[in-house]
Amino acid sequence: MTARGIASSNVRRWLLGSTIPLALATSWMILSHDRRTSYAFVPLGQMAASAVELVASGELVGALAASLAKTATGLVLGVPAGVVVGASMGASRSLDRALGPLLHAFRQVPYLGLAPLIGLWFGVSDVAKVLLVFLAVFYPMVLSAYEGVRNVDSKLIDVARVLKLDASQVVTKLVLPSVLPHLYTGLSQAIAFAWIATIGSEMLLHAGGGVGTLMQMGEAAGRLDVVFVGVLSVALASFGLDSLFGLVGRHVMRWRDDAWSRG
Repeated sequence: MTARGIASSNVRRWLLGSTIPLALATSWMILSHDRRTSYAFVPLGQMAASAVELVASGELVGALAASLAKTATGLVLGVPAGVVVGASMGASRSLDRALGPLLHAFRQVPYLGLAPLIGLWFGVSDVAKVLLVFLAVFYPMVLSAYEGVRNVDSKLIDVARVLKLDASQVVTKLVLPSVLPHLYTGLSQAIAFAWIATIGSEMLLHAGGGVGTLMQMGEAAGRLDVVFVGVLSVALASFGLDSLFGLVGRHVMRWRDDAWSRG
């Protein structure tokens, strides 16, 4: 494809991707100037002014930093714990029978529904909030690691035994190519759930900093512009993390394909 064709394709893609956001922004502007709905739809100019004010004062940056710290801590703790438990259950039927019913029962309970109980045990500190994020991350990683290990083709394991491959070769050539796509999907879900748990826990357990606390304070003060700025900042931060994760994930998947091609 020529450079002109690539540029034309990029323009079409940009126009297609911007159609819905532009339509939503236009609808928002119309509703914000309608007396019947203006109370619920803050004018975009007012939101922009509030965003500038919050950034200049350092409130928004500090709140985002606090929320990102809780999200990152929950991910760092929850991802490896979930992978270890899920992979162990997938590799051991006895362990699956022992832990499976308990984990499947508890994962049906909404993690934010545990906030009052966890708040009672640990107070409204960051420890309680990180624990909620940990739970939100832990379960999808358990399921993805479990499915990945269970989907390793047993015939390939038999071939590896015949070829007398060592444990490291079995892991890199057979287990990782099977498990990585599942872990990638599980981690994508875990990042989204981690953000939900972080913002939800900050709104339910009011003490401490964070975007959820900022939004809660804005709601209490009747500042819907602050609430919407908080929502948009979370959306942008989540989009940034998701984009970064997508780049890393594509690199990892390419590494998996290269490992297979090297044989």
